Amino acid sequence: MRVFIVGATGVIARNLIPMLLARGDRVTALVRSPDRARSILGPHVDLIEGDLLTIDDEQLLGAMNGCDAVVHLATALGSGLSSEALDATAALRIAGTTKLLRAAAQGSVRRYVQQSIAFAYIDRGEDWIEEDTPIDTEGRIGPVIAEMESLVEESPLEWFILRGGVFVGPDTFQDTTVTRLRGGEERVPGSGEQWTSFIHVADYADAVAAALQSSASRAVLNVTAEPIRYRDYLACLAESLEVAPPLPEPGAPTPRSYRCSNAAASALLGWTPSRPIWPVA
Repeated sequence: MRVFIVGATGVIARNLIPMLLARGDRVTALVRSPDRARSILGPHVDLIEGDLLTIDDEQLLGAMNGCDAVVHLATALGSGLSSEALDATAALRIAGTTKLLRAAAQGSVRRYVQQSIAFAYIDRGEDWIEEDTPIDTEGRIGPVIAEMESLVEESPLEWFILRGGVFVGPDTFQDTTVTRLRGGEERVPGSGEQWTSFIHVADYADAVAAALQSSASRAVLNVTAEPIRYRDYLACLAESLEVAPPLPEPGAPTPRSYRCSNAAASALLGWTPSRPIWPVA
């Protein structure tokens, strides 16, 4: 299989691409800086220079020539959740997705895999969240996710939408949490009782790899590990680091609770998460 990837230098793709190459797939990546990408991805990835938001349709179609599948992993959230990063990510998720789907439908591509997020669901409290739970259409993130997913669902391609949990593992926001715990700066927001669904980036990459080869298609799937209450996550993370657990911050609002089930992904893809959500020494 020849796979076209956008977001190839991001943390998910850096786990995914070696998996694809190891099983004999050929990978083509759209990158803004080929020199930087080559230093990250190595010599065995075909690099096409371009920016998803500015490349024209004809160039994008040419870049995809001969590819069987497209994987959209691009965001601008590496630097955090600033207003600028959210705006740039919204453009990648809507305008970028529109452009990718249009080019893919015109070319040889038959399969499309879209990264999405599980924390866009409405707050379900103690209840389990399956894929038919509504997206929270309030705020800045939910409406973007809903529009992006609608674009994919209307495509004639064989598609998967993979709603990932909060990413943990090397080079994720967990690094910041670890730093704050070690510095005694981390706090438990509100009650800390909300459920949070995490996923190790390598486990998410496994799910993408499985979706590319699955005999099924046209499915929205939660790609998450076993949910945990956020206060317990912080306490266990602190214990693994051998530092003091964080203090509560009672005045802060308790974030939304999302207790996601991964049963559908396990059944359809034959996938289960296998990495711990704690840093491994």
